[in-house]
Amino acid sequence: MSLAVYSQGSYEHLSQEVVKYRFDADEELKKIIFQRFLDQGNTCIFFDFSNHQNLEYLFETELVTLFTHLNEYLEEHPDAIKTILFQSVSEVWINRIFNQTNLYNKKYTHQSSNIWPSLKELSNSQKQLVSLFIDGSDSQIIASGQYNHASGSFLHSKEIVSPGQLLMLTVDLPTETTDFRLAPGFIDAFIDTWKRTGQVPNFILLDGVEFRQKINQIINSTKKSYGTISFETASHHKINWTGDFMAITGNSFCFPVYAGEHLSIAPQSPGFSFYPEKLDIGGEDDQKVSIKSKKKKISDGVTAYFPLDDNLDDLFSKSLKGKSDSITFTEDFNRSKVAALRGKHFGKLTELKALGLVNESFTISVWAKLISIDDEDQIILSSIENKYSEGLHILIRDKKPYFAFFHNDLAGKTNLEENKWYNIVWRYRKQLQEQAIFINGELDTLASGRPPLRGSGNLILGYRKTSSGSKTFFNGYIDDIVFWNRALGENEIQHVYEGSLDLENNLSYSNLLWIGLVIPFTLFLVFLFKKRAKSNRTTDDSVNESEIKETDLNRNAILMFGGFKVFDRNGINITNEITPRLKELFILLYISSLKTKKGISSEDLSSSIWHDLSRQSAINNRGVSTTKLRHILSKLDGIELKYKNQFWFITVSDAVYSDYADFLDLVKEPFDIKNLSGLTHILRTGEFLPNLSKEWLDPYKFNVSNRIIDIYTPLLKELWSTKDYDLLIDYCDIILTFDMVHEIAIRYKVAALRDQKKHQQALRVYQHFVGQYRQFYQEEFVVSFNDFHP
Repeated sequence: MSLAVYSQGSYEHLSQEVVKYRFDADEELKKIIFQRFLDQGNTCIFFDFSNHQNLEYLFETELVTLFTHLNEYLEEHPDAIKTILFQSVSEVWINRIFNQTNLYNKKYTHQSSNIWPSLKELSNSQKQLVSLFIDGSDSQIIASGQYNHASGSFLHSKEIVSPGQLLMLTVDLPTETTDFRLAPGFIDAFIDTWKRTGQVPNFILLDGVEFRQKINQIINSTKKSYGTISFETASHHKINWTGDFMAITGNSFCFPVYAGEHLSIAPQSPGFSFYPEKLDIGGEDDQKVSIKSKKKKISDGVTAYFPLDDNLDDLFSKSLKGKSDSITFTEDFNRSKVAALRGKHFGKLTELKALGLVNESFTISVWAKLISIDDEDQIILSSIENKYSEGLHILIRDKKPYFAFFHNDLAGKTNLEENKWYNIVWRYRKQLQEQAIFINGELDTLASGRPPLRGSGNLILGYRKTSSGSKTFFNGYIDDIVFWNRALGENEIQHVYEGSLDLENNLSYSNLLWIGLVIPFTLFLVFLFKKRAKSNRTTDDSVNESEIKETDLNRNAILMFGGFKVFDRNGINITNEITPRLKELFILLYISSLKTKKGISSEDLSSSIWHDLSRQSAINNRGVSTTKLRHILSKLDGIELKYKNQFWFITVSDAVYSDYADFLDLVKEPFDIKNLSGLTHILRTGEFLPNLSKEWLDPYKFNVSNRIIDIYTPLLKELWSTKDYDLLIDYCDIILTFDMVHEIAIRYKVAALRDQKKHQQALRVYQHFVGQYRQFYQEEFVVSFNDFHP
């Protein structure tokens, strides 16, 4: 007998026992086992083919009989759902016999990136059969741990992070053990595994053991805190949890808590912050939680930036002054001004603690070019201490990047070439005790189990003195050294390499000027991500306070560019209080009222919003919805829904900020070039109502896109002629937000990136355009990358 705990994606259902089919048993026992699988509710059956050589014979004889019988049972019981576990067999074999026995169409096919459905969802989809594979390339179950009765714990073999995989635990009991309770600490070990993975173990296999206590009853009585973490872009992230216990999960999580226990843990993932910041677990009832993530700005956590243009000063804080020992600064064709260290020059930057490197997570980014590579270490950064985990050493060893805390080291895998620029990033994550090295935005190597840096002393550029007294230097060029007191995410590291900012989530140079941030911060973004572009802009790209006020954007506001948002009079985002149908109703009323003060007729409103209902039902729904909408609008000042002469319209006073109303005012014909900066500020937030697609909205979106393209396209040629590449790329991105296959904008953007020596980024932009072009026009784009010019 075996027991299975099969938790669905919602963690609300636990199944019954699983029976193991015995190919070596007599025919009568085989029938009993299989009939038990059929008769007892959601019981699972487990087929293990690891000890069978002649699979073809089994699949032609015994299994055909069994699965034919299973199909007959499912035909007679349309509400039944059965689960089968397979080990040491390919899914190809199983699909073949499922086809032969008419089971294939009854099988649920799972997408690995999704959370498993509930039994109700399976039933609604009319799928009655779930087949799961424990090993091999088809594996959907992770055999994560084996319980050892001697140690009283599970020996874990693999961490669980994928929401598309299930978790299985096996139990290793002495052969004479028949009482489940004789396994010391089993429940505590089970709960510990549950915490560590953030996932209820779905299956527990204890073959040949008689139970005096139902483990599924114990698990059901354990209180749970479960939920999801939402991300704006990618659907899956690896989340590390720290606090009263440590865990690694995917976007979904479920943690156990004993009655009366109160625990606190916090989610962490490089490049993101979370709200709420921590999860407090406890109480008498199960707790469902929703956690939201937010991308960090690339500038968050920067402790110092050394551009190495003419000195060793920190440009970010202006407070750190390095000292140079004969370092010279020279012009480089690709990088402009850089520091030249010719195998004998060095400089002192500052203390490790001032950079946030001691006993913390951190990231260091360096651009480096080696003149020659030999057997000697090439020292980029090094501290004075030469004791275990007290000295930081960033260097090139055996032609590969090297990351060392002194006898706590990580060697890279990629051989570097002479006279070639590389962006090398060294990252340390304290929570995981993980060192990692990235080369040109890509992960090169990583290792865990590395205690944090605990040293002190000054950080030296280009020089190290070993404990034996020997001296090593750096022979080459170094540029743009940046320190963060946090671990950067992989996407952020890619952006550092590309030398560009994510304009949706970070402030560009122009944005910083607009809202009047301090000069050091502005210069940091200019130099780090725009690499000293020196050009004279022909278009004024600044915004004064009278054009755009900070309070306009987060108080008593209606925003439609970059996504629909509504803020009440107190600056609280109330968008989530508006249902999809109410949102559709409000947007239609609002943009119709801006188009004509008369608004929209009752008939047109009903046919647009409730076109699938009868006339009377539409009238009833309209009455209920307009009442609810009035309640929502009462939370703002200066906006009111009115009805007059069979027409619905919304009146808006100057107390309400609306980016769409501003847009319409700014783009009036003839276009005034003085409005360009204010218009650009609005459009940088993103597409117009990107998540709403309705037939009645199409003309409005069409007009917005056409007006933007008409205004910005003529400006590209002028910016190209003056070599104002940053603003040129900015305007190209605005056009491409509203027309992703706008060939003129793509040509100018690729050309500008080329001229900035960002060839890899230019190629990626071109390749992405080619893919979009193929998808949109259903034909190949015939112009090659080398021939792609304005």
